Amino acid sequence: MIFFILILFLTPFLYGKEVINIPEQVEEVNLKTLEFLNHLTEHKIKTVENTLGFSYRYKPFFWSPYRFDIYVGKFSKKNNDTLIRIETPRSGESKVYRSILEQYLTPNKKWNSPEIPIQNKYHFIYQPVNLISPTLGILYVGYKSPFYLYDEMVLKSVIYTLWDIGIISVFAIIAENTKKSKSLQDRLLFRPSENNLNLLTGKYAFPMFLILSIPRMVRAIDGYYEIATQNRFVELGYTFKY
Repeated sequence: MIFFILILFLTPFLYGKEVINIPEQVEEVNLKTLEFLNHLTEHKIKTVENTLGFSYRYKPFFWSPYRFDIYVGKFSKKNNDTLIRIETPRSGESKVYRSILEQYLTPNKKWNSPEIPIQNKYHFIYQPVNLISPTLGILYVGYKSPFYLYDEMVLKSVIYTLWDIGIISVFAIIAENTKKSKSLQDRLLFRPSENNLNLLTGKYAFPMFLILSIPRMVRAIDGYYEIATQNRFVELGYTFKY
């Protein structure tokens, strides 16, 4: 139970939010933002009516590999500056969107940091690795990628490791409390059992592997989105500044 409590506690820290303040009128900034998003997503975005107090709001269509929520509105009634709010499933991803969009909107701005090219990731590597362990898949996608902050990559890896440990532990305890069962240590080490309670091949193997497949399916989809998004930035030749 402690594994799942930790997961519920840590999950809210995985979402990214960034804000850009542009000293221009809302309509001008909105047109440029919309132009950028259409170019990036190949016109796979939609306008959302519920703007939460902002003037405009954009999200990708559900079949698009992109996952963002971008708001454009006035900074205040007394100020003509425009505020852009960026929300993404990853903190690093929101920072990348902020960096690229800010470069697009303010091309004359001087940057102190160097330009960092974004590198390709590969589905044919990620998916098999994810099948073995979602943690390994996350480490592959996050390695040398600005789309994942180091702390975020570690935190997400810990969450999926806890999921696997928690699921296996639950079935090991169930087997341990079954009559004529062997020790918990034997269950975790997948040692042969005379009463068909071995975790690897016994009667609990199928439900255990079925539940273990759930986080792998989740990460298979998430990884597809993450790699497709990152590779699109590479295709367009964008560089990351911080």
